[in-house]
Amino acid sequence: MSTPDEHDLAALRAFLAERDSACPSCGYNLRGLQSPACPECNQALKLQVGLAEPRLGHFIAGLVGLAMGFGFCLIVGLWGLFEAPRATMLIPLAAGVIVIGLSLLAWVCWRGKLRRASDGARITMVIAAYVLSAVFVSWFLAQAK
Repeated sequence: MSTPDEHDLAALRAFLAERDSACPSCGYNLRGLQSPACPECNQALKLQVGLAEPRLGHFIAGLVGLAMGFGFCLIVGLWGLFEAPRATMLIPLAAGVIVIGLSLLAWVCWRGKLRRASDGARITMVIAAYVLSAVFVSWFLAQAK
């Protein structure tokens, strides 16, 4: 009778026999692998069930960028309602709350599309999230002079 380790190795071999699958450590293609370790990086491998939504790093990075800009515009805008020396200082903050708020809502609602996008597209969207926040903060700082 086979041991659980032998059964796991047999399942791993069967899974990789006809599939292209990258090593999670180094990215080496494991198709046809016969040993329980990656031949490139020598990391031990096991067959397991994973999350349906991996790679949330880009999503979270963009979420943080938009949330920072939204929070800045909202908090400074609320402060400005009572303390701002000029009403024109509130225009970039109000615009920022609206535009960044809608962008934040879209970011959360379209999380699945972001996850399915290419790496380059995801990085571009994360950078755009930070740039959008920076634009409204810079606009406010220019008005505050």
